[in-house]
Amino acid sequence: MNCFKLPIGLCEEIEGLIRRFWWGQSGERRKIHWARWGELCKPKGEGVMGFKDLALFNDAFLAEQDWRLLQNRNSLLCRVFKPKFFPHGSNLEAPQSQIGSYAWSILKGRDVLMEGLRWRVGDGLGCIRFRESVCLALIKPGTNEWNSKLLQQLFSTRDILIESIPLSSMQVEDKLFWPFTPSGSYTVKSGYRFLYKAQSLDNNDYQHEDNGLWKRVWGLKTQPKIRNFLWRAIKNAIPTKVNLKRCMTITEDRCEQCKAEPEDTEQQAEWDFCGLGAFGTFKELVEHVVEEGKGLEFLTTIVWTVWHRRNAMRTSSNPFPVQQIQ
Repeated sequence: MNCFKLPIGLCEEIEGLIRRFWWGQSGERRKIHWARWGELCKPKGEGVMGFKDLALFNDAFLAEQDWRLLQNRNSLLCRVFKPKFFPHGSNLEAPQSQIGSYAWSILKGRDVLMEGLRWRVGDGLGCIRFRESVCLALIKPGTNEWNSKLLQQLFSTRDILIESIPLSSMQVEDKLFWPFTPSGSYTVKSGYRFLYKAQSLDNNDYQHEDNGLWKRVWGLKTQPKIRNFLWRAIKNAIPTKVNLKRCMTITEDRCEQCKAEPEDTEQQAEWDFCGLGAFGTFKELVEHVVEEGKGLEFLTTIVWTVWHRRNAMRTSSNPFPVQQIQ
């Protein structure tokens, strides 16, 4: 994955295997997928599982190879590829090639760098090579000062931020850097986040959610299966009867315990836990417990035990008594 561009079909096939494993499918017996794959691929800090979109992940890996070609001109990789594919410049200027080794498919990662890289301006000559003659006139030759008159002609007053970029008093070369890491060096992790955010913005699907809830959830000192259940309960991604009826798996959605209200995490009777008050949804209850610094581990264990007993009532004639939960 970090050396070759994988076919989209192969990535989708692997993702299908991951989805089926995650939702518990075995053999030909199909399972309900309670959340779409694009939702599961969002970062854990946004309240989902942090699975990788393999096509984007592949591009992020390939961009790392292009970054190495750009930074390590004396490496064996660069000395092998440069005479054939970019003899008169850098790999950022290399033309597309349909001949030669398939290893040159790492060029696919160049688009990632071209979208995200920024210039640290020195003498302006490096920028000129990539942007023709635009940068040449913006810097006064020999003085290392911005051409304010030209900037005012090319940009509106509100958008003139270029003059705030300091120019070195020494004759140093322009340098490309990756602005999404503190060191300025490209990493696969930052590249993937950059690609995923750009894709989400294009699809109008980017919703940043960072109120500390999910950091607290994933940091719970409890069993992984209980943390996973808590996430599914907050997202209403568990097989309650209302959800099963919505999927046309069953026809009756009454709760097994009370036989009166519909069984659903979002629409059932208001939650009330240990006198904390009434809440419309389970997520509101968890957010309140996190904000107040109360025992989220205790709440999670109790809720998981209640769910475990609920399942026992459906599959067994002798579920353990409710008093054991208290």
